[in-house]
Amino acid sequence: MKLSEWWKNKRERWWSAIVLRLLSARVMDDLVWKHRDRLATFVERNRLTRPLVYGPRSRLHVDDTAVVNNALFNTLGGEIHVGPQAFFGHDVCLLTGTTMST
Repeated sequence: MKLSEWWKNKRERWWSAIVLRLLSARVMDDLVWKHRDRLATFVERNRLTRPLVYGPRSRLHVDDTAVVNNALFNTLGGEIHVGPQAFFGHDVCLLTGTTMST
């Protein structure tokens, strides 16, 4: 992920947290209802293009040229490396795991 994308995502999460804390539930419901079409478009567009990381994000290494769409990365069991020019379809899951030896 490029630094500019990382900063934009961090800034969006920061503003979202502030707005959610400042507005009452009633005001939020009214805003969501009023802007439901714009929100639906935003959610649908981002649902298909933003990956989800379950576990430590520091264990995920994605090359800048890779296209991961909305892949789910489970990094609880180890690191995941996605190399150059790799691409995934939508709703792909990459899972790490551990085994218990007896």
